[in-house]
Amino acid sequence: MVADPEQEVRSLAKKVLWILFAVVLVLALAVAGVTGYFWYQNNHIFVEDAVYPINAKTLDLRGQDISFEHYDAVHSQLPNCEIYWDVPFQVGKYPNDTTKLTVADLTEKDIRILLNYFPKLKTLDATACSDYAVLESAKQQLPGCEILYEVNLGGKSFAPEVTELTLEVGDYDYDTLMENLQYLPDVQQITLKKPELSLEQIDELKTTFGNITIDCTVDIGGTEYTMDTTELNLSGISSGDVAGVSEKLGMLSGLTSVELMKSDGTTGLTKEDVKTLKEAAPAASFHYVFDFYGETLSTTETTEVHIKNVNIGEEGLPEARLALDLMENCSRFVLENCKISNESMAQLREDYRDKTKVVWRVPYGGGSCMTDCEVIRCTYELTDKNAQNLVYCEDVRFMDVGHNDVTFLSDFSFLKGMPKLEAIIISSAYVSDLTPFANCKELKFFEAAFCGNIEDLSPLAQCEKLEMVNISFTKVKDLSPLDNLPIKTLFAQNYSAKRISAEEQSRFASVHPDCLTQYTGDQPYGRGWRYDEHDKYLPYYGMLRKVFRLDDNIIPNSVGWYLREGDTDLPTAES
Repeated sequence: MVADPEQEVRSLAKKVLWILFAVVLVLALAVAGVTGYFWYQNNHIFVEDAVYPINAKTLDLRGQDISFEHYDAVHSQLPNCEIYWDVPFQVGKYPNDTTKLTVADLTEKDIRILLNYFPKLKTLDATACSDYAVLESAKQQLPGCEILYEVNLGGKSFAPEVTELTLEVGDYDYDTLMENLQYLPDVQQITLKKPELSLEQIDELKTTFGNITIDCTVDIGGTEYTMDTTELNLSGISSGDVAGVSEKLGMLSGLTSVELMKSDGTTGLTKEDVKTLKEAAPAASFHYVFDFYGETLSTTETTEVHIKNVNIGEEGLPEARLALDLMENCSRFVLENCKISNESMAQLREDYRDKTKVVWRVPYGGGSCMTDCEVIRCTYELTDKNAQNLVYCEDVRFMDVGHNDVTFLSDFSFLKGMPKLEAIIISSAYVSDLTPFANCKELKFFEAAFCGNIEDLSPLAQCEKLEMVNISFTKVKDLSPLDNLPIKTLFAQNYSAKRISAEEQSRFASVHPDCLTQYTGDQPYGRGWRYDEHDKYLPYYGMLRKVFRLDDNIIPNSVGWYLREGDTDLPTAES
């Protein structure tokens, strides 16, 4: 059969139409697929294997195993989306909208997690934590969250906001208190009730925490005292109580007086006990009565002690020192002829110089004197050997040792112990070395007439208050050591052959134009030195006559004495 050409054309056309339809359909589907793909990509985010809509307002990821990295990636791409998820924290997972958490410990890493992933956290219960430094850091980094914890002081724990503490024994131990008190920053005052701490520990506590007022109550003999206690009666304690009591006395910072004597005048304490107590509270006054070589002394009431002709000896010095330690108001302590060496007494005086004047009697010349005498007169009897004890007489202001040429006195080294010396007469002495006089900074009057061995005045240059100098009939030729001194009167009489040169006289006059000088004459004690032109005493010499008692019926010699009221007043000229 022959095919119909028209039918074949129609059949071919139909096939072409179907092919075209199929192609168009495929192209449409492809376009739709591509369009859908790009729409999906642009309207979702992809994190790891998860897909999230880009316009999501909330995401609930709770119950899923979400890591910090996964959450951070989602949150960074959906910053306005509220995401609910379970946050890995310590050993568990907690919803990120949790408002309260309880922890047994805490680290800085934990704090960062809480800060970044628990935005609604209001309370963190950390009462089981003991790392207080980290807890303080948490308070600073989480200001909107209440951190619940207490600071343990070794027995009890306290909230960090506490401002005052009253601590009983057992509430704390010293080491923990020293370590953890810094974590109670608001504490302003602490009262330690009858603490079992040493004074050193309490002092260290106060020093370390200087911004906190620390008070103590002290149990002494069963009675509790506060630190501001001023008066204390310990008359009932005995020697066995002293060690314990002395440990606690120092805690009573306001203590001013302590009674140690019973009403009947007795006590159960020794002098050594009292010294221990006084050392524990040096600012307080302790009333105690004791015997010292037959004398009844009071620690508070005795102002002067004078023991005479008692054989105390060197072995009794510790007892003397103990008495000096105990007496609080004793200004003068005299041991006269008590068989103690001058050297030991001098050391005793030095050791108590700032508290009590220690005095004893020393022999010299033809007599003796107390070491605190102010005036010494010894003529015709003083030798180089018997004068040396005068070095202990450190309070001497006026000294007359003239006319000891008959005893050949030449050694004045004892003057090194007389820094208060104001006037001295050494006329006719065999002295040549004036070096000891350099120690006499108060020296005003120097009478050395007829001391024929004196040539050099250099040591006198140190006597910065020297005003009156008598070097008549000496070998002095050079007056320059006196140049810088306030010299008002200079007597340097001498025979023409030994007289100071005219050139030196002129030079001295240019330096001291107002100084009264005499270089000629044979009366070195006459007018200008002791007398005025009417042969009446000049004021200073008139005063010296009173001081040396030269007008008494019996002029004292080889003795020392004390100045009387008015002795040093300068009189008007008198016959």
